[in-house]
Amino acid sequence: MNTILFAGLGGQGVVTAADITAEALFRAGLDVKTSAIRGMSQRGAEVTCLVRYGERVFSPVPAKGTVDILAALDRNEAATWTGWVRPAGCILLLDGARSRAGGSQSTPRTGDPSADSVALHHAGLAELDPTGLDQGAPANLYLVGRLSRELSADVPCWHAAIHARFDGESCSVNTRAFDAGRA
Repeated sequence: MNTILFAGLGGQGVVTAADITAEALFRAGLDVKTSAIRGMSQRGAEVTCLVRYGERVFSPVPAKGTVDILAALDRNEAATWTGWVRPAGCILLLDGARSRAGGSQSTPRTGDPSADSVALHHAGLAELDPTGLDQGAPANLYLVGRLSRELSADVPCWHAAIHARFDGESCSVNTRAFDAGRA
């Protein structure tokens, strides 16, 4: 069983990223369980989603220190949740300038006044820079594209999950952002 923790702020597309990931993994034939915590259901509040997948999943909630991948759309949220990632795990952190489009930067809840020093202490950190995306392109799908390289679902499963969520031009824009992250 594997676990992905998505973390960010309201308005950044955290729930959408988790939903598409769960759908792609399900289409790949895996058992999938999800759970979400949506701050105060407002723009800029903390949002976290868990996606657990594998041959058989019995619980949607992992123990601290057992998360395989942290996919963060906000640096301070990454700092807050780094302790949930196993030592050999991976943190995918989207560059703050693009990912904060949905709200202001959060305040870390780690006790360390410097979120950067906390988030950067994990050996599996990969900072993603989506500056090549078109203006207005969804950075969350860029993150999902990069995440997809770490998972076993084939690209057609991911594209089908995106097409199930969006239609028309919105589908095209999101698919291009996903493909850019995957490249």
